[in-house]
Amino acid sequence: MLAGLLGDVAADYDYILIDCNPSLGLLVINALTAADSVLIPIQTEYLAARGALMILSTIETIRRKRLNPHLKIEGILLTMADARASLTRDVQAAVEQQYGDDIRIFDTVVRRSVRFAESAAAGGAGTASQKKNASSHRAPRPPRNARQQTSRTESDTRASRNGASPGEAAARRRR
Repeated sequence: MLAGLLGDVAADYDYILIDCNPSLGLLVINALTAADSVLIPIQTEYLAARGALMILSTIETIRRKRLNPHLKIEGILLTMADARASLTRDVQAAVEQQYGDDIRIFDTVVRRSVRFAESAAAGGAGTASQKKNASSHRAPRPPRNARQQTSRTESDTRASRNGASPGEAAARRRR
């Protein structure tokens, strides 16, 4: 299905990237069936490196069952690397040793960035540019009436213990 949809627009683009979650569900199978090639990102963590075997096995199954017999593996891209951690170096060496003879391992390694986690926690976009001055890191303002805010939170907590939602608790306060 995805291959048919992409076939309609493929001539308009040099590359079409399909970013999939790290599972082997139907979306990933559909994407691999529609793709010309695949880039395998691997986090530099032990379990993620072991998961590479699963995706490689899935790719081989897709080829063998003739869903996409010409699917090419572009290579492996190591991600979320922390150069200070020995685990990162160990995983890099293990990936090189296990796959380096058959699959291209890209020299570029994507480093771990705390800014993405901080941005997600703040509700922002991970790729948004940030100013380098202190004004971009202002603390949030406290509520206008902190005492009223606290009493609402406490009543919401009590209401949730009694099975009521925060909205029901607010309705009770208004009565």
